[in-house]
Amino acid sequence: MLIIAIPKSASTSLMRTLAKIHDLPCDMHFKWNGPLSKEFPNFHLQHSFGWELNEETVSYFINSEIIFKSHIVPSLNNLNLLCDHKKVILLRKPEGIIGAYRVQSRLVA
Repeated sequence: MLIIAIPKSASTSLMRTLAKIHDLPCDMHFKWNGPLSKEFPNFHLQHSFGWELNEETVSYFINSEIIFKSHIVPSLNNLNLLCDHKKVILLRKPEGIIGAYRVQSRLVA
């Protein structure tokens, strides 16, 4: 199963809950060797997931018994490679994302 999530959308909690309920492993740190997306050149500055997918990586995500969660950029390449596959997509309003980062920074300080 593949969960594609915008940052700060509770995706880690969802991934861990689904993995526990179904007694499956989960992974949110999988990185692939694709080039950085030219459509989203600065995404990797905040999150280390700004790469273009390839067919091999998509096949691994989709056909594995692991529940994966990742911040995959919506480049034309990535959208085309994922369009025919089942996935969960989590979104959140930008105001909520900014608020979550503010709370996180206060907790860390």
